Amino acid sequence: MHFLGGLWVALTALWIFCYFGHISSIINYKTKIFFIVFLAIFIIGISWEIFELVGKITFMDDVGYWTDTFGDLFNDFLGGMVAYFYFIRRRKCSNESVCDPKSGEICN
Repeated sequence: MHFLGGLWVALTALWIFCYFGHISSIINYKTKIFFIVFLAIFIIGISWEIFELVGKITFMDDVGYWTDTFGDLFNDFLGGMVAYFYFIRRRKCSNESVCDPKSGEICN
């Protein structure tokens, strides 16, 4: 579930940034996209783990808590990386546009 959550969060974050025109140039766009994905996954992943603690779904003194938490964050990151590579592969435009800010669509 965390893998799919990471995939969804990353694709949603990239779509939002694309829609508002923050990803518009191919100059260093791969690095920018990576940081967008990484920060989105990090913020949402950590927020989810805090939600689990506050909601008493899990407890820090449980056996295997840290292993489970790091596993969850790792799977979030893997899903985000799949989204990153999908986004990079989808960009097939030869011009300087990475995505159309008006429609939020990635160039085909």
